[in-house]
Amino acid sequence: MAVLPAQPNLDHLRREARALLRAAQAGDRAAADRILALADRLTLASAQLAVAREYGFASWPKLKAEVAARAADLARVADEFCHASVRDWTGRAASMLAARPVQSRTLA
Repeated sequence: MAVLPAQPNLDHLRREARALLRAAQAGDRAAADRILALADRLTLASAQLAVAREYGFASWPKLKAEVAARAADLARVADEFCHASVRDWTGRAASMLAARPVQSRTLA
């Protein structure tokens, strides 16, 4: 099973589904098998379902909801960091960066 990145990008996931569908339509048997294991036709919706399932989600809408939730969480954390930085809560801003090393690159 693929692991969804900490900061997934919905556009990237859409391109991944389209690329899977194009590969299947071009005769890539492995790509077609990934889709046809879940659906009876090679459609974008079935390719999206295949991608969602490979990331551990029951459906494409549930994958999209998770991506949106993570983006909202990042926006909230970034806002809190900005407030802590502007108000000179040096300790709070520093501890926020230390607590989220992956997101520190985004926040800093």
